[in-house]
Amino acid sequence: STIYLRIQQGLWPKPVKLGPRSVGWPESEVTVLNAARIAGMLDGEIRALVTRLEAARKTAFSQVL
Repeated sequence: STIYLRIQQGLWPKPVKLGPRSVGWPESEVTVLNAARIAGMLDGEIRALVTRLEAARKTAFSQVL
């Protein structure tokens, strides 16, 4: 439940749907966010990072199509 609270707060990216009842997150996004937390980034900085990660995910997906 903590992860979904962080999504609502903008502190974690939205999940990627993997199937009818399963979701996940790209490993690279998890790694970057964990490193940011370890580095002591503030919530505002994390929110900006999440926004950039989600935008990069959309850009990467559109390039595949």
